[in-house]
Amino acid sequence: MSFLPDWTFSQYSAIGRHVISYCAGAISMGATWGIYSQVTAVGTVNDLNLLAHGLGEVVTALSALAATAGSVWATIRGIKNASPKEQIKSVVSNLQATQVVQAANAIADPGGRNKLINAVAEMPEVKILQATEAVALQTPSSKVVSELPKPNGIARE
Repeated sequence: MSFLPDWTFSQYSAIGRHVISYCAGAISMGATWGIYSQVTAVGTVNDLNLLAHGLGEVVTALSALAATAGSVWATIRGIKNASPKEQIKSVVSNLQATQVVQAANAIADPGGRNKLINAVAEMPEVKILQATEAVALQTPSSKVVSELPKPNGIARE
């Protein structure tokens, strides 16, 4: 619901012209009848300048508050969306039954399981992946091993 009528810019500008011409006429009539003098005119101009300055200060303050509120809101939304819990909820809520069935079938099938293990092993952040000897032999990736390498040639006990 809008409080302003649905007018065009030219209609608003015409209203502005009428208001300005009415105010100018009122000032000229006041000067003619001696209501306004040079002293009162200077005082009126100073008062209008103070009003305009005050309005400018209010707009400046509101702009700063709006910018601050916007950045705080974006930060809060970013933190909420970046948390691992929210990311997992997002992924899980978008899963469909067919995707779950495909993943379960891929894990049950030895060929599919090896493809999944190889895909995980090929991720750049994975350095080494320990698996059973049978799985390590069936997986083509060199990162999948059955025994972890011994550090500095020292045997584990």
